[in-house]
Amino acid sequence: MQDHKKQLRRRLEAERTALAPEQRAAKSEAICRMAIDRVLEPLLLRRVSAGESPVLFAYVPLQAEVDVGPILRWGWDKGVPVAVPKVIAAGKQLQLHLILGYDDLEPGAYGILEPGLHAPVLVDLTRLEVMLVPGLAFDASMGRMGYGGGFYDRFIERCRTERGGDEPFKLALAYDLQVVPEVPMDAHDMRVDAVVTESKLLSTKL
Repeated sequence: MQDHKKQLRRRLEAERTALAPEQRAAKSEAICRMAIDRVLEPLLLRRVSAGESPVLFAYVPLQAEVDVGPILRWGWDKGVPVAVPKVIAAGKQLQLHLILGYDDLEPGAYGILEPGLHAPVLVDLTRLEVMLVPGLAFDASMGRMGYGGGFYDRFIERCRTERGGDEPFKLALAYDLQVVPEVPMDAHDMRVDAVVTESKLLSTKL
């Protein structure tokens, strides 16, 4: 299985990187628009309107990943608290920080923009309502193949522990080319709750 995963990762990374910048921009805009309309507004805005502060866990895209910038800006515009991760090398953990804009980010581990130390840490993980989950491959059964570091798998385990078995809604944003017939899954690999591409919404919970 590990060889299959490596081959699939290499193929999809190459196909994703081969997209022209203008293609990536147009597809990312369509993906984010569908994610906002079909998932984020229904799950988050009703609670914000009721005076609650549900947190959206986002990430800063790297290289050819879907540009989630429109979702970050939507969150800030609508008063949805936005948290992004900082990589903690010890134990390969993610620590979430609340950010109010791009000025709160600085270069961090692996060349990824991360929250600066001045950005407050999100201590209470029960506030997490939705998390955007990066990855390389997804399927209609909500299988996910990440980059091999296990950061998000470990974070979900931590959520289950701190939330009494509960998890935030896990939303993957991907190009159509990243949806495959079947993702090779190990027992510890997490599944997502929805996948949004430029042409469709796949979900077992919506």
